[in-house]
Amino acid sequence: MLLLLLALFDGFLGKRRVFEAQLPGITPSHYEGGGNTLRRTRLVLAISIAMAVTSIALALPVGAQGLGPSVACDAGTFDNCTDSAVLGSSKETFACEGSERGTATCTNRRSSETYPYCVFLGHEPAEGRDMYLCGPDPNSH
Repeated sequence: MLLLLLALFDGFLGKRRVFEAQLPGITPSHYEGGGNTLRRTRLVLAISIAMAVTSIALALPVGAQGLGPSVACDAGTFDNCTDSAVLGSSKETFACEGSERGTATCTNRRSSETYPYCVFLGHEPAEGRDMYLCGPDPNSH
């Protein structure tokens, strides 16, 4: 315990020579291998910031990447199309037409915004809903 207290006291005051004189041959581990604590701290901080920025960039909402909403309709039909697979939690409703479980065009009933290209993503069996992801027409570029 005394050795630990001496090492901490020595580290805070930067008196390495006094510590070594008191305990010859025993040096704290942070003195070995260069011991540039500030450089290591900055490196860890820079890596942490880079990881956080990368995580945020990858987690951007779909709308920020040029895609439209995801639309859920009753299985095999374009009835009860909403912005959520769970009907009770929906905020938007859509009118869709096209090929069931293929491609469709959907229009937001509240804002009248039209999404010309919605592709079938898959069936959500727990709610009995088909999921579509809307976006710009790939042939319009």
